Amino acid sequence: MDVKEKRLFDSVHRLLKTAVDTTATSSTADESDVVLMILDTFKRLLQWRELHKLVPKYSIKPFLTCMMWSPQLASSVLQVFLMMKTRPTGLKSAEVGDKMEMLNKRTFADDLGFQVLGSLLAQHHPSSVLLPSSTAEPILQASLRIFHWTYVGNKHTSDAVTLDRVTDALLNARLTLLHLAHHRPSPSSSIYPPPSSPSLRHIAADLLLELFSVADVAQVTVLQDTARDCGALLYMLSHALDTDIH
Repeated sequence: MDVKEKRLFDSVHRLLKTAVDTTATSSTADESDVVLMILDTFKRLLQWRELHKLVPKYSIKPFLTCMMWSPQLASSVLQVFLMMKTRPTGLKSAEVGDKMEMLNKRTFADDLGFQVLGSLLAQHHPSSVLLPSSTAEPILQASLRIFHWTYVGNKHTSDAVTLDRVTDALLNARLTLLHLAHHRPSPSSSIYPPPSSPSLRHIAADLLLELFSVADVAQVTVLQDTARDCGALLYMLSHALDTDIH
């Protein structure tokens, strides 16, 4: 039987906001451990269909704020976001699921979630000397998956405003995406993607090519200039990656 108690979701969301606000506004208080426990609670709540439906009614700003604090928090928040984007089972129709997805994406866009995701990509860029690849790559992979799901994979459930926000965020993150398209994970890494899983390089290339195809003239000029500086031909990017693999 589904849990339908809205107050449960409301209470946990309020706890998260309070813990995040306390840490963000105090120079001494650190509620990171508490935030991690609350995020784990959200993962359990999202397994209930009726509670999952409440997601677009609540701000995701507390999630976005704490996501930038540490790799551990980033990974946990991204897991929550990936659960939010996965429509629950047992819905009355595919149309109901499409509407849920569209509302979830729009809430994410309105709270500037895609801009923050772009900042997270830059923060965990492979050129960073602060994090080992085993820590950074899962964060990069999850962030790119959210972009790809919204902009390419399930684009039909993204409204015009959401797509505009993603376009702006990806354009701002263009240099990071171009570098990721050249990135090779270490074969010895435990998180090296299996053959059935798209690599960081291919997801980044897909996003760049989609951006190239939908951007206006001014945006395309900016994107092409950056690509040229990186030695990349955008329209040949996917072919180059496939040739390199085979």
